Amino acid sequence: MHLAQEVPGYPWANITYSAPYSSIYVSYKGGRSIKFRVGDNFSREFNALKREYFSEDDTLPVERYKDLDEICERAIAIDSSFRCYEDVFEFARQINDQIVWEKNVEQLFPTHKVDTPYAMQLPESLRAKVYDYCHQGYGLIVNITDTVVAHEILALAEAICTIETDHEPLGIILVEDVIRLNYWRALLDQSGLDDLPIQVVIDQQFAKQVYTTSPTSSFVYVDKADNLKEWRNPVSSALKRFKTEHLYMRISNISALTPVQLSSILQHINPYVLGPFYKFIHQYRPIFPLHNDGSNLPDLLAPFVFFHDKEDITRTTKDLMRMVPNVLTPGIETNNKKVSDFIAALGQVLEDQTAREKLLELLKRCI
Repeated sequence: MHLAQEVPGYPWANITYSAPYSSIYVSYKGGRSIKFRVGDNFSREFNALKREYFSEDDTLPVERYKDLDEICERAIAIDSSFRCYEDVFEFARQINDQIVWEKNVEQLFPTHKVDTPYAMQLPESLRAKVYDYCHQGYGLIVNITDTVVAHEILALAEAICTIETDHEPLGIILVEDVIRLNYWRALLDQSGLDDLPIQVVIDQQFAKQVYTTSPTSSFVYVDKADNLKEWRNPVSSALKRFKTEHLYMRISNISALTPVQLSSILQHINPYVLGPFYKFIHQYRPIFPLHNDGSNLPDLLAPFVFFHDKEDITRTTKDLMRMVPNVLTPGIETNNKKVSDFIAALGQVLEDQTAREKLLELLKRCI
């Protein structure tokens, strides 16, 4: 009441503020974009500069992100008070890195099928799917069997390590329990990929490690990401603190997730991967629950949420079971066939929830 009586115009509803300086900033309204705001000082010169690079709605086109340094140099030459905020460069770097990554993948695998040595032993349908994972650089894998996803992730790991030549790559596979830990370690050992810089870790142990160290990696695969919907989940908290270039997650049932739960999982990839949270919830809530075959998946999610056709999975699984001795034991003598058979059988146990629980109980009694 006092301000309304003593201060002219309060609460300033009809007063607009125009800063004297010009600036480039990240707009978060409706999704991230880079904008130019022209201030009062040198407005004619800044408007001319803006027209050279920015669209009519003051937005910098993605193909111009590489010109940011040049734009800022010219702007500062016009007026030293010009500002370009730090998140502008961080956002532009993320987008440019994604563009470079996609081009590298396209050049390395022009047939749109991963053709690394391990992948070449797999069915073509899997090689094409692994290419999609690799090209996107991150993703959520839905409703797929343990047998199939294991081979996909190993082929993906090999592909990423092939591309990441600028620095030493490191991959981390997060699993739920000791059964899956032993399964993945044996699979790596018998696949001929044990020389890849890949660690298999139980997710709860990973969560503890992240809080005591500051590790980074080239890629992370979360074998069971369903629990990441809970924001207090320790693995969720650890992943948010962890720095990785490429994050892949698997969930068993997307139809069980609400819009809030799905967005909670996907935001481990990037807090902005869905755009504004409120907009995603408001726009897509009516179509939930989503189907496990992807038939009603929103276009926004299509690039990075991956589904597998049921018939294709059945056919691929049969192909893999026939190929298992060769895929898992390349060049190994037949006296190791028991190891290969054990891994194949363990993969089938993991597909059966009841059998898996009984095996886990047995292992706990033995330890």
